[in-house]
Amino acid sequence: MVSINDIKEKLWLISIIAGILAVVTIFTPVWGIIEGSNFFIGWLWALTADNGGVDFIPLDEPIVSLGIVTTLIIAAGACLLLAGGILTKKKEREINLLYLIGGILSLVGIITFMAGVAGFYSGWWLYYTVHVGTILAFVGGGLGLAAGIIGIMESRK
Repeated sequence: MVSINDIKEKLWLISIIAGILAVVTIFTPVWGIIEGSNFFIGWLWALTADNGGVDFIPLDEPIVSLGIVTTLIIAAGACLLLAGGILTKKKEREINLLYLIGGILSLVGIITFMAGVAGFYSGWWLYYTVHVGTILAFVGGGLGLAAGIIGIMESRK
């Protein structure tokens, strides 16, 4: 059985894993459609791929600005999560606030993207589906948030 002390001792590792997942989010597709052998997928930062090749979405599309802003938010969260985990391991002092803020930023970034796209493009999520990048952002953000909350709650005891 895993105890809370076992988890508390590994919060730094949970933070690093969460940070890695947030970084992977940036480099994997977050939306797309797959129908049979045809596919069309897109990344946060406006890269798209389909059966015909790879391209970028035109700069005048709102999804480009939204994607770049959310990429930066998720990247900031990833940096905080990774820095928190590494600093905790090196200095053997918990930096729970970095875990918490990093997790929140990762979650806010992907939620902002999803809500923004739905606002700019009516019916977007009815046609396109979420892909690995979206799921990883939620998992990484959730892990970081959980590590921060557990760390803060345990340090107050």
